[in-house]
Amino acid sequence: MKTIENALESYFGTRRALGFRLDQSERLLRQFVAFLKTKQSDYVTTDLALEFSKNCRATPTRWARRLGTIRLFCRYVHAIDPRTELPPDRIFHRGDSRARPYIFSEKDIYRLVEACKAITLGELRNATYSTLLGLIAVTGMRVGEAIKLEDRDLDLAAGVLTIREAKFNKWRQVMLHRSTVDELKRYQRLRNQLRPVRKIPNFFSGHRGGQLRHVTIHGIFVLALRRIGLDKQKGGQNPRIHCLRHSFAVNTLIRWYREGDDVEQRLPLLSTYMGHISPNSTYWYLSAVPELMQLAASRLEKQMGGVA
Repeated sequence: MKTIENALESYFGTRRALGFRLDQSERLLRQFVAFLKTKQSDYVTTDLALEFSKNCRATPTRWARRLGTIRLFCRYVHAIDPRTELPPDRIFHRGDSRARPYIFSEKDIYRLVEACKAITLGELRNATYSTLLGLIAVTGMRVGEAIKLEDRDLDLAAGVLTIREAKFNKWRQVMLHRSTVDELKRYQRLRNQLRPVRKIPNFFSGHRGGQLRHVTIHGIFVLALRRIGLDKQKGGQNPRIHCLRHSFAVNTLIRWYREGDDVEQRLPLLSTYMGHISPNSTYWYLSAVPELMQLAASRLEKQMGGVA
């Protein structure tokens, strides 16, 4: 019989062979297996799975996501070790599975970037985080995509950025505005001057020339929010870094509606630009943001000749 550690490696190998990327789930499952060892258990029980899932400061929605990752692993391991118990689904009340995003205005984004520059981290680190967050805001990139960017991925002369091995193993190209290109060139010159030798080819340089870490970026983002007073929103739903991506999509759609563009026709373009697996993912913004719903309803009413 395989040990739980061997079963975990076998599971990862099988999932990767099917084309799945396991960045977050791999970290979680390795932590879970380590947790089982502390409990002196060499197989999964429902009680231990539930205890681990709730062992974090989070909402029931996140507990459910953690448990869902463990359930997939348990279904695989049960075929190897029949002692493995499959935790019940929907044991936690998830509520709305997708929280309504905070939509940053252009003024918010400007203040956020300037706040990053003012944090006392040192000239290069301040420039790194302010440029990184600014790039995410104006392109709608995912944080992980920005972290993994390499110098070879940016053709600053042509104003084109290539995102490789993105979510769902897709790649895409993103056109950059001239002002964005200028900021990236400015950062690159400063980086080359202050850190001429780097450990990895990533465009954004982390501490001592290594790769940036999600947790560090999130911490800087929260500090910047506090500096500009956006860390305490009504209802307790504070802006998340992923809201920068949401804001790009929503503000683009709002602009198209206001300019009279055919949003239905252009939506697949936005979907491709953002790396969504299908336009259905992009349609979600229409129902998540009240202003977009109002604009869409107004457009429909006009098309129907004013008949409600």
